[in-house]
Amino acid sequence: MPGANSVRNTSGTFELVKFHNANMVILELLTIIPEDITTAQLIGGHRLQIMQELKDGLPHVISKLEGILSEHSHISQPEEYNINLKKKALKCFQSWVQYGISPEDAHSLLQKSVHLLTNDIYLEEVVDVLVEIMLLPKVTTWASIRQHLQDYIGSPWFMTRLSDSIRDEDDHTTRLLGRIAVTYGETFTETISDHMDQPGVLHLLELMMSLTTYPGYFGEDQEISEIPLNFWYVLQETLADKDWLPVTAEKHKQRNGLTNEVIWLDKGVENTYVVYQQLVLALRDKAMLPSEAEFTHWSKDVRDKFRIYRRDIADTLNSPYYVLHNDMILLLLQDIKMELLRQETMEYHEQRLEASFFALYSISDEIPPESSSEIAQLFEFNIFGQIPRNASPRLQNMALNCVGSFSEWLKNHPQYLLNVLNYIIPALSNAKLAQAAASSLKNVCDTCRAALVDGIDSLIALYQEVAQIGVEALIGDIVRNIQHTLSVVESDPITAAKNVQAQLQYLAACCRGLQSPNDDYQSLIARNAAYDMFASGSINTLYETVPGASELSQTINDTITQLVYLYSKDQETTQVLCQFLDAGLRSMSPLACLPLSTLLFIIQHSYESQPLTPWLDTASLVFTVYGGYDAHRDNLRQLLAVLTAKTLSGINNIHAMEEYPDVTYSYFSLLSRVIRRCPLILFQLPPDILNSIFSVAIAGMTLQERLALKAVMSFTAETVAIDAAEGTELRQFVDDLTLNIGYALTQNLLLGIGGRVPRSLMSYLIDVLYKLTGRYIEVSRHWLASLLHQDGFPSPHVTLQDKEVFMKGILGTRSAKRFKEVTTSFSVKCRKMDNTLFGSVV
Repeated sequence: MPGANSVRNTSGTFELVKFHNANMVILELLTIIPEDITTAQLIGGHRLQIMQELKDGLPHVISKLEGILSEHSHISQPEEYNINLKKKALKCFQSWVQYGISPEDAHSLLQKSVHLLTNDIYLEEVVDVLVEIMLLPKVTTWASIRQHLQDYIGSPWFMTRLSDSIRDEDDHTTRLLGRIAVTYGETFTETISDHMDQPGVLHLLELMMSLTTYPGYFGEDQEISEIPLNFWYVLQETLADKDWLPVTAEKHKQRNGLTNEVIWLDKGVENTYVVYQQLVLALRDKAMLPSEAEFTHWSKDVRDKFRIYRRDIADTLNSPYYVLHNDMILLLLQDIKMELLRQETMEYHEQRLEASFFALYSISDEIPPESSSEIAQLFEFNIFGQIPRNASPRLQNMALNCVGSFSEWLKNHPQYLLNVLNYIIPALSNAKLAQAAASSLKNVCDTCRAALVDGIDSLIALYQEVAQIGVEALIGDIVRNIQHTLSVVESDPITAAKNVQAQLQYLAACCRGLQSPNDDYQSLIARNAAYDMFASGSINTLYETVPGASELSQTINDTITQLVYLYSKDQETTQVLCQFLDAGLRSMSPLACLPLSTLLFIIQHSYESQPLTPWLDTASLVFTVYGGYDAHRDNLRQLLAVLTAKTLSGINNIHAMEEYPDVTYSYFSLLSRVIRRCPLILFQLPPDILNSIFSVAIAGMTLQERLALKAVMSFTAETVAIDAAEGTELRQFVDDLTLNIGYALTQNLLLGIGGRVPRSLMSYLIDVLYKLTGRYIEVSRHWLASLLHQDGFPSPHVTLQDKEVFMKGILGTRSAKRFKEVTTSFSVKCRKMDNTLFGSVV
C-alpha cells in the first residue's frame, strides 16, 4: 500500500527530479492513481486510508496542473514537449474529476482548461474534462460552475464554431463540440425547460436539431446523428415534470372568438410544440433506408450499426409523441397520404413513405387503444390498400408490421378487422413478406380472439378465400423451391447450398410468425405447461381437419431429411437448418415442427456424422419442449446417451476442452437444460456414461476459457442444488452422486480457488462451493479438512492457520456475501497477492 502522504510526496517530486521527461512520468502516475482507486473494491480500512491520502494531496495536484496549463510554462522546452505536457495535464485533471474533485475547488484550473479550447490542438482533451465535470452528480448545485458553463456554451464563439463544423460536415470537431452541447443539455434540462421562450435556448435547440439531422447515413457516412437522441428524451421527461404535457392540451391555448385562430397562452409552450414537430420529421428522415442496391453494398458491420441506430430512433420517437400526442399521429398520416398521392410523379419517395410507416409503428404501443379518429384514418381511407403492388418488400413488410402493431386498437374497433385480415392474408403467399405477414396475423388473432369469434360467419367466408391460397402458399412454395434446388445440386453445389440456406431462412421466418408474441413474457411454469400440452400430441388433432395439412407436413419431413443427408457436414447450412428446426419447435405448430421421431433421427444421424454445435443447441430445445412428458423420456434418454458418447470421445480431457470450447459450452448447456427440465433422464443413464460426464465436468473446473467454464460450473451447481423431496428417486440419485464425486469436486474447486483458475472466473467456483457446503455441510467438513491438511494444498503460500480460518469462515456462514468475502480473501493469500493494492481488489 502507498505510504502516508504518498500523493503529496509524488507531487513534490516535480521540483526534485531532473531527468528528461520527468514531468511526463509524474503526470502519468498521478493520472493512474485516482483511476485505480475508484475502480478498486478495497478490503478493511484500506479504502479510508487511501481516500484520505488523495484528499490531502489534492491542493498540490491542482497547483501543479495549473502551473503546467499556464500559457508561459516550460518555455525552455520544445513546443512539441509543451503541447504533450499540457495534454497529459488535462488528462490528469479529468482523472481527478472522476475521483470526485470539486470543480469549485479547482475553478481557476477549469478556467485555464476552457481557455485552451480555442486551440484545436487541445480540443479533445478539454472536451473530455468539461464532459466529465458536467457528469458529476452535484454539478447542478454549484452555481458558479453552472454559470461558467452556461456562459461558455451560450457564447458566440461556441455557437458559431459548432454551426460551422456542422455546415462543413467536419465530423471530428462536430463530435467533440456536440458532446459538450448535448452533455450540457442533458445536465441542465431544468434550466433549458424554464427558459423555452429565450433566444439563447432556442439557438441551442437549433444546434441540437442540426446534430440530429447531420447529413449522411449513420454508420456509413457519419456517426454524429446519434449523439443528441437521449437529450430529446431527457428534455421531454423534464417537461413532463413541469406538467406541460401534452402541449396540445386545451389549458395551453385558447381560440380567437372572431377568427377562430389558436392563441398560445405561453410562448415557451408554443416553442416546445414547434421544436418537437420539427423533431418528428427530422427523426423520420434519418430513419430512411438507402436504396436496396446501396444497402447491400454496405459491409455487415455498417448495416448492423444502421439497424441499431434505427432502433434507437424508434425509441426516441416516443418522446415527441408524449409532447404532441394526436398531433404527431396526424402529422405522420398527412405525410403518408401526400406521399401516396405522388405515386405517379417524380416526387414520389418510397423510402420516405416506409420511414413514415416506421415512425407510426414505433409509437403504436403508446397510443391508447380507445383513441379513435386519428388511427381510424389508417383503415377508413384504405391507406394500406393504396400501397403500390410493385412496392419493394421493405415498404410492404413495414406496412404489415404497422398493421399488426395496432392489434390492441383493433380489439376496441373490430369493425376494421375483416379488412385488415384481407390485407394481411394474401401476403402470406409471398416468401419475402411471409415473416412480417405471419407475425402480424398472429398478433391480430391472439389479441382480437373474442371479436373474431363474434364475426365467425364473415371469417368463414374469408377462410374460403384463404383456402384457395392454401396453407401450401405459406410454407409449401418454399419447400417446393428447396426441392427444385436439390434437383440441381450436382451441377452447381455452391449455388444450391446458398439457395437452400435462403429458403430455410424463409421457413424459419414463417415459423417465427406462428409463435405467439406473448411467449417471451410467459412465466416458466406457463411456458412449460404449453410445451407439455404440445408434447402430448393433443394440439395435433386440431390440425387433422385442415385441408392439405398432413400432406404438407409429410413433404416438409421428407425434404428436411433429404437435406440432412446432403448437408450434415456443411457447417453453414447446418446452422441455418437448425435455426429453422428451433423456430418450428418454439412455434409449437404441427405444421412447422417436425415430428419428434424425425427430430431424434436427424439429430443423432447428423451429430454422429459430424459433431457440430448447432445440433447440441437444437437438442437442448428438444429436451425443453418434450422433456416434461413421461411418454418421451426413453427416446430422449437414448438421444442424450448418443450425444454424450460422441461428445465425450472428443473432449475427454482438459486439453481437448480448451481446444473445443464451443463444443464444451454447448454440451454442458444442454446438460443444464436437462437438469432443469427432466433430471431423471440424466440420472437414469447407464452408470459408466454418468460417471464419464461428471469426471469430465470435474476436470473442466480448471478451464481458462470463460464461456466453457461457465457452462461446466453452471451444470455442476444446478446438479448439486437440485431441490427434490426426501425419499424420492431423484433425491436418492443426487445424494448418491454427490457423495461419490464430492471429494474430487471439492479438490478441484480448491485448486481453482488456490490459483489454477484466473481470478476473473472465481465467481463460478464460489457459487458451486457455496451450494455444495450448504446442502452437504457435514461431509463437506470432512472433505475440506482432509484436503486442507495436505502440505502445499491448494497453494504453498498459505499456512495451516490460514486454511483453518478459511474453513471455519465458509462453514460458519450461510450469507452468500460473507462466504464470497472469506473465499476471495483466502484466494488472494493463495496467490501471494495479500498486502498489495491489487490483491485488495475483491
